[in-house]
Amino acid sequence: MAQAREGRPIGAFAGGSESEDASDYWRKIYQPDEQVWELVTVALAAVEAGDVDHAEAVTRSITHPELQELMLGEVARAWAWKGQVDRAKGLASAIANPRVQAPVLADVACAAARSGDVEQAKAVAGEAEGVARSIIDPTMPCVPRNSAA
Repeated sequence: MAQAREGRPIGAFAGGSESEDASDYWRKIYQPDEQVWELVTVALAAVEAGDVDHAEAVTRSITHPELQELMLGEVARAWAWKGQVDRAKGLASAIANPRVQAPVLADVACAAARSGDVEQAKAVAGEAEGVARSIIDPTMPCVPRNSAA
């Protein structure tokens, strides 16, 4: 049985017994906030165990939009490091928040470069840059560049 961060088997990670599957355990939780966090825990454990398909399925069942986007990013990174760059890009494109999407795309580009796919790395890095440049932070002061004094 795969081990989670705390050293407990994944089946026991979410509070169930070793014989109880973690993905079944969360269905017994009736408080939505608690269920969301249990799903995040199960998805992270599945990523750590290398079961990225299961992590993706669990992540898609997370009902909290911001947490789902963060977890989609983690799953996309996992796919990228497993060499599934196209699948990782697909997940990253499902992330609406550019502050989450840009670093995920940058990590996917890095994974593509490490695998030797330079052209795809350049393309994904370009996408990451485009997303990053779309972020407008109203709290930052606007400083004109190359202004004539």
